[in-house]
Amino acid sequence: MPILEPRVFIGSKGETEGNELYFQDFHSYRRGIRFESPNADDEATFETGAGRFMFEYERALDVLMACALRRRKSSNKE
Repeated sequence: MPILEPRVFIGSKGETEGNELYFQDFHSYRRGIRFESPNADDEATFETGAGRFMFEYERALDVLMACALRRRKSSNKE
């Protein structure tokens, strides 16, 4: 089942195999914790990825709605 977790895009870096995207969890970012912060390792989650599982908000809603409709349709057949 897909989930939607807010992440903040904090930058990108060119790699030989493609661009890496860097993200931080929203809650620590909102509290003012940044990658360079001395307590960042203990109080924030940072992730990297090529963006293939990342969606912009509107696209994520489309994907979640399609999943919900498929589940509803399959449960009505039973």
